[in-house]
Amino acid sequence: MSEDGKRRVAAFCDVDPKKIGSKYIYEAHRVPIVHFREAQPPFVLCVALGRTGGAFEANVTSLGLREGLDYYHFC
Repeated sequence: MSEDGKRRVAAFCDVDPKKIGSKYIYEAHRVPIVHFREAQPPFVLCVALGRTGGAFEANVTSLGLREGLDYYHFC
């Protein structure tokens, strides 16, 4: 990812209470990890589908987001 792209990352999302509130650190960048319900669109989702027994997909659906407008999914 370009340096400009790295600066644009506002947060990483997770559901694991052990990770929420910490920071993801890479090179000089420190990015907070927040609960997925706290994040604001637009999102970039970089997750393989079908690995959580439907939990990930249910979380995305619960937010009422529209693919291509509120989020973009890459796997």
